[in-house]
Amino acid sequence: MNTGDFERYLRIAFETPCPFLVLVSHEERRVAQIVLSLAANEPIPVSIFTEQSELSPDQQAIAAIRETTTRHIWVLCDSHIWMRDAKWVRRLRDLREHLISHQQTLVLVQPVTAVPLELERDVDLIELSLPSADELAHVLRRAFADANAGNPTAEAEQSLVRAAKGLTEDETYRMFRRLAVSRPASLVDALAEVAQEKRRLIRMSDLLELYDDIPDLTHVGGLTRLKQWLLARTRAFSQDARVFGLPQPKGLLLLGVQGCGKSLTAKVIARMWHLPLARLDLGQLFRRGAAPEEALRQVLRLSESLAPLILWVDEIEKSFHGIGHGAGEVIHRVFASFITWLQEKQAPVFVVATANSVDQLPPELLRKGRFDEIFFVDLPDIHERKAIFEIHLRGRGRTPANFDLETLATKTEHFSGAEIEQCVIGALFEAFSASRDLNQQDLLKVTSETVPIYFTYEEQTKRLRDWAKTRARNASSDSRLLDLFGNFKD
Repeated sequence: MNTGDFERYLRIAFETPCPFLVLVSHEERRVAQIVLSLAANEPIPVSIFTEQSELSPDQQAIAAIRETTTRHIWVLCDSHIWMRDAKWVRRLRDLREHLISHQQTLVLVQPVTAVPLELERDVDLIELSLPSADELAHVLRRAFADANAGNPTAEAEQSLVRAAKGLTEDETYRMFRRLAVSRPASLVDALAEVAQEKRRLIRMSDLLELYDDIPDLTHVGGLTRLKQWLLARTRAFSQDARVFGLPQPKGLLLLGVQGCGKSLTAKVIARMWHLPLARLDLGQLFRRGAAPEEALRQVLRLSESLAPLILWVDEIEKSFHGIGHGAGEVIHRVFASFITWLQEKQAPVFVVATANSVDQLPPELLRKGRFDEIFFVDLPDIHERKAIFEIHLRGRGRTPANFDLETLATKTEHFSGAEIEQCVIGALFEAFSASRDLNQQDLLKVTSETVPIYFTYEEQTKRLRDWAKTRARNASSDSRLLDLFGNFKD
């Protein structure tokens, strides 16, 4: 909930009054400032409980509430810690009638949404979103003023604010204050500092990783139909698209043989659409141990605060393996939360999920409405293999025209794009060890010694192809048509 809606909701709750309010946010100080500001307008006295305050959140605080018979707002920080104690929860429930009869509200501030079952029907729960662009701009101006530094230009302010999205108010203030003091030589340097700090802070979540060095479309060989689909949606998140009547894109599922460019394509989309890219590690939810559902909610909120965003979920089938086949209750709840978010999210977060196997994919994930499209990425055909050789040779400083790419493409049937890349690297090592430049024979030698992984997973690949025939769009053009038109041209 944005700050304006959050304040309106609180104002109504204080006037009702509501006995228990759970405010979900990592920003204790920001929440306290909002509560104090609203209360001052009435005015209503406010008392804040913390471990360091005069009234700690124990029986002493409960007694203080009971002794107060006038209108009052009580704020308890880190309430989720105290709610682990069943006796303390019981004391809270016993306060309900007292709070209502004396028009008092107990505000419980915590970073998680978890509420004891006993209190679920007695509390109102609202979440405070991370600061908006306007709020971040105000923080920037305050940080520069406090450092006695001149305000940045309007263009610089807009760029810095956009770069800071996803951070808390305090994190943003500290970062902008450092910029005001250090005075980077250029806006580019300032943005680089912001990006570095943002990566450091977001990486602390263990679940989300921001990417900066993103390849462009020239790094992807083949996949013509997928590229056309993406190019047609380059402006899909623009306001012009909304005015035109187009819905906001939801996401894409790239299903196919491993090593064929699915993950690379996920990165390239961000570059094509000029959007930031973040990788979500769903598996880390369960490796963390405690409260994976809450961790998922937090990371999805963070993703929405970074929007518009490309959210890349790699090998999604491994994260939800076993759904419907004896998986535990926790993984079922996490999966249900994730697919509900996929279906209903309003923020411009475009999810690009990749999968190597359909056998492990829960059917609920494939239902219409979760993703805009499902594309099947097969092993590259002869034309695509030729293009992939060209990309990797050029990328390593060689002129593709100096090599017989047609022969190389013919000799590498059943090779994935990743295997072709390794062939080029292996051939370069051959030439380097012989103290000469790369030649055709080096490439032919390495390719002849390489056994593609296709032969290990041949049956699985065939099943995947059969499944995709009627359930997914082919990411590549039909090579038979290319050959046919090529013959007409000749």
